[in-house]
Amino acid sequence: MASDWSSMQSLCHVTYPTDVPKNPTNVTDIAGFAPANYTSPSCLSEATYTVVSGDNCIAISQAQNVSTGTLISLNNLLPDCSNLDAGASLCLPQTCDAYTVQSGDTCESICNEAGITFVQLTSWNPTINSYCSNPIAGQAVCVGQAGSTWTGTTIPGASATQNGVYATTTVAAPSNLAYGTTTNCGQYYVVQSGDDCSLVALNNTITVSLFEAINPSINAGCTNLVPGLAYCVRPVANWNSTNTTTTTTASYVTAPAPTPSGTTFDCYKWHVIISGDYCALLESEYGITFTQLQSWNSNLNSTCGNLILGDAYCVDGPSNVSSTSRIASATAISTALNL
Repeated sequence: MASDWSSMQSLCHVTYPTDVPKNPTNVTDIAGFAPANYTSPSCLSEATYTVVSGDNCIAISQAQNVSTGTLISLNNLLPDCSNLDAGASLCLPQTCDAYTVQSGDTCESICNEAGITFVQLTSWNPTINSYCSNPIAGQAVCVGQAGSTWTGTTIPGASATQNGVYATTTVAAPSNLAYGTTTNCGQYYVVQSGDDCSLVALNNTITVSLFEAINPSINAGCTNLVPGLAYCVRPVANWNSTNTTTTTTASYVTAPAPTPSGTTFDCYKWHVIISGDYCALLESEYGITFTQLQSWNSNLNSTCGNLILGDAYCVDGPSNVSSTSRIASATAISTALNL
């Protein structure tokens, strides 16, 4: 790094120091900075460590059961700890149950291993960013509250699972329920801006695969979560059981407004176009593809530039739509509206 910096200065015809700055041991050493009678702030944990030759931040944090990131941040060290000086006194964070990050670890795997949520992990390790892209193999992270001890329970022969994934009873489905989401659910979560499937799953102790299964409007890449809509995050254990009393054949619903020519009459759910609507919005809201939307509403052009304000479009129809159903649709709607 120092040689690169020197080369850059040479090319730019400038000169700056390349030495790594030393950490001040006491702010009162900085001339003209500290007020009269000022004393250095004390270490809140009241625990310090004197650096010895050969030390590094990872070894210190592992030996002292503290978060590596917090140790670095608390003592104004460089991210690579290259300014860690022998003889310096470090203020140690409060001890915690520390986990050593392994190569290939993700926040999800760390949380699953410790049985904690993503919110807990980041609150105990404030240096972890919101994308969880900066834990480094070998570093120590807290998997329990600082000052307390987390003790995992190992059951011989059992696989690593989380408790409380399934609810024992259902609750009433909210009015803003995402399209297709199961109502055999004991807890719903309203998606916030910036949420993604991994984050929602971690914070609600559920696997991403189960979260996607009980909320079928979510696409394969989980890029269509809709802020403001409620999604199930804790289904009952038999949420998809075929033994539950359900209606095996859904009834078609009459269109609530005029429909464009070519729209199928065989439809389970309709959407009346309002100002600002566009096909991608309908696809996201109802968890469908443009191919499906176009198959139920064959008058839609390839760019979806001909939506008709006030008309009803089918957003949930059968997988195979016949031309007869489209003709019947136009005839029935025209008759009903006396057109």
